[in-house]
Amino acid sequence: MDYLAFPTPISNDVVNIGSYCPQAKRLPPDLIEFIEDSSSKGTIYIAMGTNVKWANAPSSIIAAFKYVMRELHQYRIIFVDDNNSREEMPSHVKVLNWAPQFDILNHNKTILFISHGGLKSIKESICSKTPVLFIPIFAEQTHNAAIGAKLGFTRSLNKLTLNSEKLLLVVREMLSNDRYMDSVSRIHDIFLDRPMNSLEEAVFWTNRTLRLAGRKNTFKRKG
Repeated sequence: MDYLAFPTPISNDVVNIGSYCPQAKRLPPDLIEFIEDSSSKGTIYIAMGTNVKWANAPSSIIAAFKYVMRELHQYRIIFVDDNNSREEMPSHVKVLNWAPQFDILNHNKTILFISHGGLKSIKESICSKTPVLFIPIFAEQTHNAAIGAKLGFTRSLNKLTLNSEKLLLVVREMLSNDRYMDSVSRIHDIFLDRPMNSLEEAVFWTNRTLRLAGRKNTFKRKG
């Protein structure tokens, strides 16, 4: 994460230009109608990425999520599930095989994102100003969750000790505490506050590399 992650030693010929947020697209009518339900206190979006398969999740984890979704009947919940687990879900829960994640997160009624903690997810949460509950599964996701916690707009739960009581407790705390929304709004502004936009910066550094080809000194890390 450009400018936001923990201090990291890198070569001086590496330039980060990732501080860019695309424009969200308009949602399909059925999702707009679901999200904008006047009786809803807000929308919770649950998605664990394309590489995490709910079909492989322990039954206890699936049961915990279903319990929590049923309990949060005052909210609208969009649950992205590759396992087609639609049985007995109440009307305030919409289960989809795929969803336009960034566009949903950018809707002003979306108030919480529950995610595995991929880098794309943490960036989209910043761009959309959406607090996140991370449940890291593998790879760098625990590191990403630590970055979000340091910046004050996320919490995380351990997948190995997750149960319905812990999940519901943390979700309710995040929904009732304005500090997560305040923090992600502040980080969003910092993330995009740059001397030039990312495309202009990428063009500059590309042209500079071509101009100085074979004539620059760099200091590279060992390894």
